[in-house]
Amino acid sequence: GRGNGLFAPDAYITRQEAAVMLARAAKTAGITSSNSEELSFADSDKFASWAVDSIAFVTALASRSGTRVMAGTGNNLFSPLDAYSREQSIMTVYRLYECL
Repeated sequence: GRGNGLFAPDAYITRQEAAVMLARAAKTAGITSSNSEELSFADSDKFASWAVDSIAFVTALASRSGTRVMAGTGNNLFSPLDAYSREQSIMTVYRLYECL
């Protein structure tokens, strides 16, 4: 939900919301990060406090091929408030699956 009793099933989700969902899915599946090298982003001051740990987790987590589950959008930005595209969702879920 979006808070204040609002569910908004047709709304877009942000990249930071996606990071939280991916981190929760990974933890539920028993996936842990073996990569201790966290990425840092120039826009980390825009991360919501509730998303900081999840963003750190999914950007450090790498698939079997070595590709991080979630990375930046270029220019050392994570873009936490940008919409999470369908293409991004397909790739990140696939990479998360590769971590099993």
